[in-house]
Amino acid sequence: MNNISPAVLNKLAPLPEEGWQKVSYSFVATAPAILVRLRTLNGGALGNDFAVDDFVIEEGSLPLEGSIATTNPNCPTSTDGSISVTVTGGSLPYGSFNLTGTVTQSNSNGIFSDLPTGTYSVSVIDNNGEEFTVETIVLVAPNDLVISEPATICEGESTELSVSGGVGSFTWTANPEDSSLINPNASTLTVSPLVTTTYTVISGEESSTTNLVFNGDFTQGNVGFITDYSQVPDPNPLEFNPPMI
Repeated sequence: MNNISPAVLNKLAPLPEEGWQKVSYSFVATAPAILVRLRTLNGGALGNDFAVDDFVIEEGSLPLEGSIATTNPNCPTSTDGSISVTVTGGSLPYGSFNLTGTVTQSNSNGIFSDLPTGTYSVSVIDNNGEEFTVETIVLVAPNDLVISEPATICEGESTELSVSGGVGSFTWTANPEDSSLINPNASTLTVSPLVTTTYTVISGEESSTTNLVFNGDFTQGNVGFITDYSQVPDPNPLEFNPPMI
């Protein structure tokens, strides 16, 4: 233990007729388990007796701190953005996590989903009234696709198609199929359809197949995460003694 306060007790225990006296210490534990001893400072026989009642060790609290993680919407009009809030310290239990801004939500886990683009603020208050707040959280979406205007051409002529905005690569398709569409991933291409044709372009990035959470299914055992709990062998393993016949 360290940071013991007060370092030295400067008060004598009261006489019995004066009643009980509350004595409080605070300290920072440096190990998962601690041993607390009580002893008298009086070496003589007189006044060497004392009694202890309501002995309690209460968990203290570190400063309330937190962090956020955001996911932007995939498209300008989509509502698949998210904001996640993680807090530590403070005094448990925490109150509700509150989201304000373009959308207002409140929950007990700090995970806000189905969010459109916009500006948000999040806050949470612990059991002692201390507040953690993050303001001006901006969710943005990629620019919408802008494509060239439809064109009317005669058989055997060509026209240029162009697209901008979006995110990632482009993919053009034609209906009905057009053999002149030879570079479907270009932002600008020239086509020569033989019939009236509808061209469609999409933009996006392929999602990663990698699990971003290490050991998320615990198949690798008790590794890859932080916990306040200590793993110990079963102190009272189940014993089975078959009856004697």
